[in-house]
Amino acid sequence: LALAGTLLQTLTHNPMASPSLLGINSGAALAMALTSALSPTPIAGYSLSFIAACGGGVGWLLVMTAGGGFRHTHDRNKLILAGIALSAFCMGLTRITLLLAEDHAYGIFYWLAGGVSHARWQDVWQLLPVVVTAVPVVLLLANQLNLLNLSDSTAHTLGVNLTRLRLVINMLVLLLVGACVSVAGPVAFIGLLVPHLARFWAGFDQRNVLPVSMLLGATLMLLADVLARALAFPGDLPAGAVLALIGSPCFVWLVRRRG
Repeated sequence: LALAGTLLQTLTHNPMASPSLLGINSGAALAMALTSALSPTPIAGYSLSFIAACGGGVGWLLVMTAGGGFRHTHDRNKLILAGIALSAFCMGLTRITLLLAEDHAYGIFYWLAGGVSHARWQDVWQLLPVVVTAVPVVLLLANQLNLLNLSDSTAHTLGVNLTRLRLVINMLVLLLVGACVSVAGPVAFIGLLVPHLARFWAGFDQRNVLPVSMLLGATLMLLADVLARALAFPGDLPAGAVLALIGSPCFVWLVRRRG
């Protein structure tokens, strides 16, 4: 999720971009909730990742269309507002799903809170192919990602196929978010805050920012999970709740800092 957030902020030139604010998390979560509620048999494995990726893709497409993200000159704030509106809409539909599917309500609600306390080794093997496939591709594209900070004409002059690069980045983001959400739920703020911390420590060179983002994202999730277990001992508290408590004031600080 941290890697996906870094890619989105680079792609949109928007420091507020993240899977949670651009409708990808909520689209994936809605698709997962509907599938869990409507399917007569439990669905697991790569099917869940595919369903989550499709839901996130639809959400991302709607946000980009409504926010004018496909234009060469788009309003950054409009993109974020479109993402927030879609997230609220998807959350409303998800709540309706919870009300209508009483038998699955608790499981869906707990999963929506976000966390890894329920994770098994089977989930690790499910995520492994995605990580092994997506991460090397992202790291190989680091130099081209640096050129996205330049104007389109300059990047073209330097030999970058922007259309293909943006398509590949979008596909990688959906793949990463779909896999993560299918296991850990729609964890918020990891994809928003971690890229800023990574750039603070590693500078703006994507060759350094990308691996640092991954390490910081994993570390923050681990710390949130440990803190959640300690606070709720001997019970269980989703790590997503702790991340929300930490991330909300940080998000307000980022908004004020951006003016």
